[in-house]
Amino acid sequence: TYRPSYFKGLGPIRSVEWQGGKMPLPWNGYSSSIVWDGDVTPEGMYEKMELGLYEGAGLVQDVALTGLLGQWILNETCSAHGDQEMYSYTGALDTKIDVGLESPANIRNAVNFYDYVDLQDNILIGSTNLARGNDVSGSKLVVEDWNVLQFYNEIKFKNSWVMNKDLAVFSDWAFNTNGKKNPQLAVTHIDERNAYSYGFKLGSAKTKGSWEAGFQHFRIERNSVPGIFTESDLGNGHANHRGNKIFAGYGLTDNLVLNIAGWFVHDLSNETGTGRTNRFQTDLVWKF
Repeated sequence: TYRPSYFKGLGPIRSVEWQGGKMPLPWNGYSSSIVWDGDVTPEGMYEKMELGLYEGAGLVQDVALTGLLGQWILNETCSAHGDQEMYSYTGALDTKIDVGLESPANIRNAVNFYDYVDLQDNILIGSTNLARGNDVSGSKLVVEDWNVLQFYNEIKFKNSWVMNKDLAVFSDWAFNTNGKKNPQLAVTHIDERNAYSYGFKLGSAKTKGSWEAGFQHFRIERNSVPGIFTESDLGNGHANHRGNKIFAGYGLTDNLVLNIAGWFVHDLSNETGTGRTNRFQTDLVWKF
């Protein structure tokens, strides 16, 4: 990671950052998991810049614009078309507004565009098919090109009116803008190209006796996003599912947090049926 101090304060520039290698998700805070599961660690590089557009003391107290460009290797396939790659483009506007609380509310509006290159060519690792809910024929995805446009919106209140707890509310929508099918392969779900999620989180379990709770709704249609990377805990995981997540956390000590979650999910292939997958998880997070 390289953060040159030279650019800081140069005009409206607040920060500049380059990072390369295998890394945590750079889209944390700019999207939910309908496109990227939280366990994904992409490999490549990105360039990021934050600009301060406005500072004031009135209703609107701060406006900042963040841009992030990324170049990523998804798989080295040695295919005739070359390696499978992805290029990402992110723009996010953060606005701080005085809402009568001790701290201003932060509103984030982010747009992401993911351009996948030759993803359809080979979706196998060894003999394991990694289509994960997408339409597939043999070793190829039926959808021939993937260009995913995502809109993420979030508002955060610190010490909100609800029990004086931190509150975050969000909505997220992703759409495969291309959806072009391979003319040599049969496809019956070409119009299933939307994914969306919305939810909230109240509180924050960071210290002894503190707690958090929340809700999230998902709908990830069959050919909306590459199933290999999207939410893996949704029912049997990944694309072609809809459902709800309810979760909570409690600080047992300042360093130990107990988390529980319940997932209640339907397969979109059998949306009118009564079949449902219930998944329950619990874990202890120890910080040291």
